[in-house]
Amino acid sequence: MDLWDSNVGEVADVPCISANAVRGVLRRIIMADFLELVGYEVESPKLHHALCSGGQLESTDDNTSSIDMAMRRALIEGIPPLGLLGTSIGNQILTSCLQVDHAMPVCEERKWQRDLRRKGTLLQAPDRRLWDGDPRWEQSGNRLTSRHFYTRRDDLHADRDDDAQAVQMLVEPECIVPGALFEHGFALKNASAVESGCLGRALELWAIRPTIGGKASGGFGQLLLDYDHIPDSSPYLAWCAENVDLAVDALNLIVNPPKAAKRAKKGETEEGASSS
Repeated sequence: MDLWDSNVGEVADVPCISANAVRGVLRRIIMADFLELVGYEVESPKLHHALCSGGQLESTDDNTSSIDMAMRRALIEGIPPLGLLGTSIGNQILTSCLQVDHAMPVCEERKWQRDLRRKGTLLQAPDRRLWDGDPRWEQSGNRLTSRHFYTRRDDLHADRDDDAQAVQMLVEPECIVPGALFEHGFALKNASAVESGCLGRALELWAIRPTIGGKASGGFGQLLLDYDHIPDSSPYLAWCAENVDLAVDALNLIVNPPKAAKRAKKGETEEGASSS
């Protein structure tokens, strides 16, 4: 990510972990857990996209006329992870109450941000953190990445001409070096106790398998998560235990949404006018 380095008066390029990458990890973790808690098996691709990838906007004759407020309310009340992370269904976008920061590295190019945070402003109180004296603030962000070179051999041993070479794939991913330290945080906006607990549950599950990025199965992307506050997950778990039927009805509502009654009524009116 490019950022302004006021120490030298120019733009610097430093590695970061995208907020969307963090949201994607949390979404897949909490949705799988939610479906298990309410005993629901996903068979619809549309439902899978709505839950696990943020959905997709559609434009059809059935959904272009108006926003179905009753359906929005039913989905948010019946599927707490959607209230937390949001999604898009049909022509409707359910906004998220969770704000996720980019994970930014502790490095020399960001020292001015640390110093400004510690000093505070007229509107923001000074914010001093335990790692403000960490020696990694003196290291350049350019030194936080490395490249790993891999080859994938042709294991199929398919028939080929005598002078043909084996097919190989060359891979050279850019990696963040082990031991790098990142600052990261979340903020909840007008979240209910159940939605806050949903975030707490997602973080608890993430801490069991703390990885992010590609090739986690090959040892990459390992994290040590350390947040100064994690919401209590018990309100969310209690809600899931007590509202299984409500959750199942809301999930089925995504698979089979109600028809646009307003559009159907308009069509009937136009037919009546043309016949008269």
